[in-house]
This record gives sequence, structure tokens and C-alpha cells, in this order.
Amino acid sequence: MSMAYENLDDIVFALTQYEELLQKFPNDVKLLSGKAEILEGLDINDKINFGNQETVAILERAKCYVLILEMSVRGSSEWNKALKSKLNLIIDADRKTAFVAAFTKYDRKHFACDVLAEKIKDRKNLNEVEYMFDWLLEFEPNNLLSVHGKALAISQRNLTESLTFCDNYIQGFGEEFWPWYVKGTVLKSIGRHEEALKYFAEAQNKPNKVTVASAWSRIYFESARKNIVPMTVDCLLALGRHGEAIRMAPSNIEKAEICYKTRDYSGAKDFAGRAINENPNNPMAHQLRGHAYYGLKKYGSAADAYGVWVQLRSQNADAWYWLGEATMREDPYKVENLEKAVQCFETARKLGKSNIPDGMLKQLNERISVLHSRSVLNRLF
Repeated sequence: MSMAYENLDDIVFALTQYEELLQKFPNDVKLLSGKAEILEGLDINDKINFGNQETVAILERAKCYVLILEMSVRGSSEWNKALKSKLNLIIDADRKTAFVAAFTKYDRKHFACDVLAEKIKDRKNLNEVEYMFDWLLEFEPNNLLSVHGKALAISQRNLTESLTFCDNYIQGFGEEFWPWYVKGTVLKSIGRHEEALKYFAEAQNKPNKVTVASAWSRIYFESARKNIVPMTVDCLLALGRHGEAIRMAPSNIEKAEICYKTRDYSGAKDFAGRAINENPNNPMAHQLRGHAYYGLKKYGSAADAYGVWVQLRSQNADAWYWLGEATMREDPYKVENLEKAVQCFETARKLGKSNIPDGMLKQLNERISVLHSRSVLNRLF
């Protein structure tokens, strides 16, 4: 409801009408949403009399939103707005009082997951999020969701402090995936890669018990589980353990990429070739194969690989640029190569490759002119 009210009497009258209707239809989402939207126009600590009782606006709003959430009208605009608004209300107001109202009928475990999804992922209000989980832990000291929520909030705010908290987290929930994963992530962030590897290895063998509470946490877990492998590879590379990193990488494309980054161009060529055999239309495989040949100074083979990359991604500026580079270097004194290279560079610039200097194109065109002149002289004499 977007209706504007000119004075407090109009607001009281409208709220009283909503209250009377809600007594007859207590589960009507539109009535609950309409009542909550009127209350949103009030200051969070405003007290108002309606329905023969004095109430604080924020508590009444929280009550409406909790009821909407309890009815699980998921996917609807009312449910999405209810979730967002309830979280903001609880953060902005007298928190303990608002918690009491919100938790009268609403399950604390689900609430913890909602906070994780809405707040921690955006790195907003981290101190407030910690406060919420501290308060939840007063009620249920061994609630895994609450401990995990606090661990994540601290890891986003203070990495050193997070390490200490994660140690306590592991002591309490050592058979669970999350404490090992969170501490491994923190250790990796501060460059302690050897230690991080141990925690990632432990995490891979642990179950996830948080997922029973919310669909969001199941998605989060699946994403975290997938992240362990690339994070482990990053740690191995940072430690110079390239062979282990290659063996750990799950696909030939990733193995080729690791080889290329570590200047093992022969390895990159071989793994890129395997990736092409698996999927001949994978542009990244042809790109990596081209880069590998380029690193090996086999510019003709590199140009062939880049040519396929261009065929598969004709609007990719980098593909055109690298085709020009390889073609130019294959034979820098062959007019046909230089002319093709200029065309490739000009196409790359049109597609957005802005770091090709005018001077380079000018030099190439001048060299082409010189070579043309020499060719004419050779034919004459």
C-alpha cells in the first residue's frame, strides 16, 4: 500500500481498520503487508495507540513481517520484502527488544541463515551481525548456525581475531565441515598457505550439518565445497609445488592454465590439446594452446591456434590481437604476414583493445612499404 496519510489520526484509523480485518483473516498476506507499510512511515521508536493498546511501531512491524515469513509465501514480493525489512528493523532498532518480538513464533535457526544470506555476503553491518549471533548464543550456546554465523562475520572484519575464534569453533564442532573451511580460508588470506592446506584437507572429509536449516545454506555449502579445490591449487602454487597443483586441478583446461602460468609451455600445450580433443569448440582451450606455442616461440602453430579462437569468438578483441602478434612474429619480413597482422590489430582496436599504440601500426605499415619497394626493385634488377 502506497497511500499517504496526512496526520496521526488517519494513521491510527487505518491501523485500527487493518487490525479488525486481521482478527477475521489473520493469515492474509496483503493485509499484513499493508499494515506493515503504514508503520514504515513512522520513526522506529514511535509509540502509537490503536486497537486499545499502545505499541512501538517497530515491534508491530516486526510482528507483521514475521507472520508473513512464517506463512512461507516464498518467491512472492511480500515474502522478499518481509525478509529484507525484518532484518533491517532488527538491526536499526533496540535489538534485544526486537529479537524478543521476532522470535516469539519465528524459528531462530532459520533466522540465523537469513542473516547470513542478507548481511554477511554483502559485508554490511558486521558488528551488528556479531551482536545478533552473540545474543542467539545466549539462548543456545551450542547452536552450530549461530557459531558459524559469528565466525563468518569476524572473518570478514578481522582476520587475526578470526583465527582464535576458529580454534574454539573447531573444538566445539570438529566433526563439521565449516570450521575447517573458514579457518583454511582465513589462513590463505594472510599468506599462511602450508597451514591452509591442512585445514582444506580436513574440510574435504567432513559433513555439512548446517544445510538442514535453509535452502540458502545448502547452496552456500555446495559453492564452498567446490571452492576448496581451486583454493588448494592456489596454495600449492604459492608454495612452488607446481606438480601437485597440476595433479589436483580437476580438468585439462585448468591443468593447462597452471602450466602456462608457471611457464611450463610444453605441459600447457599437451593439456590444452587434450581439452580440445574433449571439446573442439572450447575457445579457451585453443587460446591456451596458442599461448603455449607462443611461449615455445612456435609462432606458426600459435597463429593456427589463435585462428581457431577467432573463428569461435569473432568479437573477442584479445583473440584478434594475439592472432596479429603470432602472425607478425612468424615471419616479420614477409609482406603477407605483416599485412594480415595489421588487419588483426586494427580489428582488435575496433573491438575495444585500446593498448595498441598508433606508433606500432605506423611502423608496421612503414615496414610493409619498404618490403614492397624491395620486392619491386628485385623484380626490376
